[in-house]
Amino acid sequence: MNGFENIQISSPDELKKIFLLIAQKEKEGKITQIINENDLFCTKISISEILDKKKNPDFIRYYFQDLIDNNKYLLSVETYHGIGGSLEKLDG
Repeated sequence: MNGFENIQISSPDELKKIFLLIAQKEKEGKITQIINENDLFCTKISISEILDKKKNPDFIRYYFQDLIDNNKYLLSVETYHGIGGSLEKLDG
């Protein structure tokens, strides 16, 4: 997933761009959501559902996997206070 490593998110506009990119790649079948049962705060709805609702959850921990290179990623964002977050490649 070229370009998804270590992206810092500091505004709602930046987050929306990431959401749109993830939703498009999901639609194309290039990535898939992973439900991390070990993370109590793991987001269990899709990015497309979040976009459809037009309201972000207070906290997002969205795991996904690139189906081409098998890399795994975590989008972690605190939206309630607008603190921001990151999109990072996970090890292994």
